[in-house]
Amino acid sequence: MRIYAGMQVHTNDTITAGRQAVEVFSVLMKEYANEYNKEAELPKNWNFPKNHFYVHLFDDIVAKGVTRNYSTKPSEQMHRGIRKTYFTTNFKDIAPQILGKVHCVLVAEYIWQDIKEYDEELAAAAVELADGNATSENDQGSGDQASYHTGHLSLTVAQPSLSFKDLETKHINDLEPKFFHNFHICLAHFLSQVLPIQDLPNARYLRLSPNDKIVEFRYLKVNYESCVTWTTVTDHLRCNPKFHGRPRYDHMIVKTEEPLGVFTPFLIGKLLFMFRCSIQDKVYYLALIDPLDALIGPHRITDIELGLIRLHTKPHRTGEFIFIDSIVRGCMVIEAFDTPGDYLVVDTVDDDMFLRYKQEGL
Repeated sequence: MRIYAGMQVHTNDTITAGRQAVEVFSVLMKEYANEYNKEAELPKNWNFPKNHFYVHLFDDIVAKGVTRNYSTKPSEQMHRGIRKTYFTTNFKDIAPQILGKVHCVLVAEYIWQDIKEYDEELAAAAVELADGNATSENDQGSGDQASYHTGHLSLTVAQPSLSFKDLETKHINDLEPKFFHNFHICLAHFLSQVLPIQDLPNARYLRLSPNDKIVEFRYLKVNYESCVTWTTVTDHLRCNPKFHGRPRYDHMIVKTEEPLGVFTPFLIGKLLFMFRCSIQDKVYYLALIDPLDALIGPHRITDIELGLIRLHTKPHRTGEFIFIDSIVRGCMVIEAFDTPGDYLVVDTVDDDMFLRYKQEGL
């Protein structure tokens, strides 16, 4: 209910869904009130304004607009600055005095904000250089190698090129699951299945040499259209073994070619490796991901009651290849510590993710 109430744009569908959420919440509140009064020494009167406000919440939205127009979230603290400024005046004709001093304060804050952002950019650049995130000089000299940009996404922070053999050797001591085992063979198999036959060497099954080279990328910026406001929103995804001193591998939503059985044509996965490779003078930008698409059986009663979205990894995890352009947006996923291999999707991280799941059942 809170997600629907806080949306910046409403449609008939979201208003209807919001009213349904209010009905469910009303029933739960009545049950809670009854149980509370049974156990409490002094019964509580639940007839107070805040417990009544939500009843006509969406009627107010229809009549007055979205809640951001009349929200009380800013509270009275926003008046502190003006109040302090008031006591610096001579208490006569105060409006011009307050406006002039507030203007000076805002100008000073704007200047300090620019200085702070500049310092943060310098500090971030220094950390990336120290962590090995900066693009090599050779890659910077080659525009097509250093980055990849489309209207949908930008792939940057390129690393020095390395061979398949070097990549597999680098990860040879990884613990299970070994995602990079026979990396070049698995990649060749994937490309042979998805690429048109005319794009394959001699129109045959693709074979990649261990000495063939690829370029790794560690930063992905994804632009997508919000399901709520229909404006462009940007997600920043990292696939970095040492981001500010720690590994960071973000999760994202991927659009597949066809629905996966009874599921929607979307899956959620974890970025493991983003790279660029060339086949017959054609450049392909791909990613190795750990998909969270294993069947987990009937939903648990606890998950249903709490509204949890549980995903599971496959028993024998080998990773899957995808094209970078198939990434829809980032998403927040946390590990479910009650069962190994289970993860929970945080659909309330923003209203787009919430509505996207409700509409498409990701």
